[in-house]
Amino acid sequence: MDRDRIGEYDALVLVSLVWFLGKFVRYLFPPLFESIQEAYGVSNATVGTAFTGFMLVYALLQFPSGAVADRLGPVRVIVAGALVAGAGSLAIVFNAPFAALVAAMVVIGAGTGVHKTVSVRLIARVYPARTGRMLGAHDTLGAMGGVAAPAVVVACEAVREVRADEPGPAR
Repeated sequence: MDRDRIGEYDALVLVSLVWFLGKFVRYLFPPLFESIQEAYGVSNATVGTAFTGFMLVYALLQFPSGAVADRLGPVRVIVAGALVAGAGSLAIVFNAPFAALVAAMVVIGAGTGVHKTVSVRLIARVYPARTGRMLGAHDTLGAMGGVAAPAVVVACEAVREVRADEPGPAR
């Protein structure tokens, strides 16, 4: 495949990788509910409510993101959403109070909530003769983020359990 042919798919690859990461983060939380409950001493209902807040913000931003993209352009909205979601994702790696985790989840929901509606428009504009095929590829890669997230959680938990079972340094 020559460079021009590869370059033909730049927009699809970039937008689809952002969608992969958005779906990855979305499906990362449910397998972590038990660990979050243990770490923060909160109930399943509390963690579920936090996740509902994440998804609610995601859902509520679908319409306004399309309207903003009509005004500012889809690339700006997608980039802004990716930066917001990235900032929220970075915030969850720190050992912070539960309220900070919930705030980070809401920020991630805001960042990922602007993506899908706007990316469909961008893909349709860049690939007008192949919109259906390109949207299929886009959604497939996004769905793979949802497949990968629980697998990554399982792998990380397995490593954590093995390390917890290893004897510590001699004293």
